[in-house]
Amino acid sequence: MKSDSDRCCRQLPNAPAWVMHALGPREARRFTAHLARCAQCAAEVRATRGTLDMIDATSPASPHPELTDRILHAVAAEAARPPEGRRPAFTLALGGAVAAAVAGLIGLVFWRQATIRQTESIAQLAGNMNAQMRQAADWIAAQQEADGTWHPSRTGGNDVYLPALTGLALLALQRQAPATHAGAIERAVASLVAMQNESGAFCRTPGAQRYNHAFAAYALLSLPDGLLRTPAVQAACNRAIDYAQRTQTPQGAWDYTDDGSGNTALSTWQLAVLMQARLRGWPDDQGHLRRGLAWLRQQTDGHAFGYRIPGAPLAGRSGLTLTAMAASTLLEAARIYPALQPEAVAAVSALNTLRGDVVTESEDYYRDYFLARVSEQQTDHVLMAEVCTRLARLGDTVPGGGVRWSATDAWGRSGGDLYATSMAVLSRRF
Repeated sequence: MKSDSDRCCRQLPNAPAWVMHALGPREARRFTAHLARCAQCAAEVRATRGTLDMIDATSPASPHPELTDRILHAVAAEAARPPEGRRPAFTLALGGAVAAAVAGLIGLVFWRQATIRQTESIAQLAGNMNAQMRQAADWIAAQQEADGTWHPSRTGGNDVYLPALTGLALLALQRQAPATHAGAIERAVASLVAMQNESGAFCRTPGAQRYNHAFAAYALLSLPDGLLRTPAVQAACNRAIDYAQRTQTPQGAWDYTDDGSGNTALSTWQLAVLMQARLRGWPDDQGHLRRGLAWLRQQTDGHAFGYRIPGAPLAGRSGLTLTAMAASTLLEAARIYPALQPEAVAAVSALNTLRGDVVTESEDYYRDYFLARVSEQQTDHVLMAEVCTRLARLGDTVPGGGVRWSATDAWGRSGGDLYATSMAVLSRRF
């Protein structure tokens, strides 16, 4: 008798189909939820992905164009052959085995051809996106002021968020064109260091201070070592980390003012600051990062992440964006604290369910940025292609050269086209 550990999970045959996105939406959601608690299926998913990676690494030579026709012709000829008396049982069994093998071979041929087509389609999309993003980086650099900052009002935003947009533009240039726009990057770094005040924040405006701080601090902490380890930047990062820690609520969250209870959107960005600091060598001796992650984990009702109340989004909006933010954050945190992996997987499962229930064709650059991060962390090429296809369609060529994205989503009035374009650049994950 087999022990429980020896029995195969009944869901195991669904693992390869799930990896290749061949399950229906409902079946995919069910399997994703099951995956979080089944070690056998998780191992099968890893093995399937490893096989696909090996196949992708081989030369994508297509099978002979007549191979499928030859196989089908042979099967049809065998089926049309008149009976010649009763065949021995072993012959019938052999015929069934041959038929199964032929069916498997046909399936492999079609699957391989589909894989090649998908790979070629993604490669073409990536090439188009890369060209588009290079032009977008040129447009971002052209909007920079002489003092190294970017003014959101120049493209329809609010200058209250100048530190945040300067950090966001810096992140976009550093990701897309660090060599081409090295001068603009150095000026942006100097401007952020100069605008930091004695508290360690990068803004003095009440209500906007911590939002600005998160973007500016994250941009500095994401610099390459050559810039990050300069004395001025190192000192600015020390002060920025201290400010983020001091403004954390006793419960572990962050809010726009001291009397706020905490919200997921702002807390996610402050957690990004502390996680980046941890990854770049700053310790978490007082447990600020761990407390923040513990608070974030409590913001789900099992189906979605909420803004202030578990599972409850902002009025009039779906929880998709907040759930994408939380899933991405937990996946990133699991690199530091592996014990968080099951909760990260559960968050991704909730996200996939919401993706099937919520229309995502409307513009939301926040949503797409975090969906792109999840796709990269999960090696989900289908999700990555979905996000990049949507973004590629929204980019506009501007007179005189360059590409930009129009700020037509809920955050457009704060950051303008500079926000939308920077987020689009940061969402390119090919």
